[in-house]
Amino acid sequence: MSPPLTAGGCAVRATVRSIPRVLPDFVISGVVAGISDRAPVTSGRKASVPRVELDGEGFSLEDCACTLRPVMSDSIASSRIKPRALAFGFWTLLGLSYALSAGLSDLSEGQAANWGRLATWYLASFWLWMLLVPLIGWLGRQTAGKGWGRFCLAHVPASIAMALAQVLIRVGVFWTLWGASLTTVHGLGEYLQREFVFNFYFAQLTYW
Repeated sequence: MSPPLTAGGCAVRATVRSIPRVLPDFVISGVVAGISDRAPVTSGRKASVPRVELDGEGFSLEDCACTLRPVMSDSIASSRIKPRALAFGFWTLLGLSYALSAGLSDLSEGQAANWGRLATWYLASFWLWMLLVPLIGWLGRQTAGKGWGRFCLAHVPASIAMALAQVLIRVGVFWTLWGASLTTVHGLGEYLQREFVFNFYFAQLTYW
């Protein structure tokens, strides 16, 4: 038998192993305690617990108001943040690896590597794919197991539309940030014409 636990000035007597059998469990001022499921509980509000039964032995918590916080709140928030952070880190590292590879290729050919341009070009590309991947996954779930006809009918136009959007946004972002420093082209239209074919083809490969 564990020593009495104190919550909000009230002595709570219970065995530690019996507490998980009371539903739900909450942290009350740092002390784990069971509460009656008849009492509504909301985060950060005061709740009065009239009576709790543990192993057939009851105790009264009348006149004891304690601030209750669900134990699961932190874990739920953490479970939402971690996958997003991992996805952002993955696509960022992928973009930076391509930028590094292109920069080293320039240096090996005796050309100066413009790391700002390279980082912008590849990070814009892969961050856009990071945003598009959930939609592609959703389309995949909608067409899974429904035949090749349904699959192609959904994904062929989607791949064209997404590749087109990805290339246009990527080129637009790059031109906005670095267009003034480009000496080989004299306008966004000319630059887009030069970059479109290869990058649209590469975007199609990335989609599939």
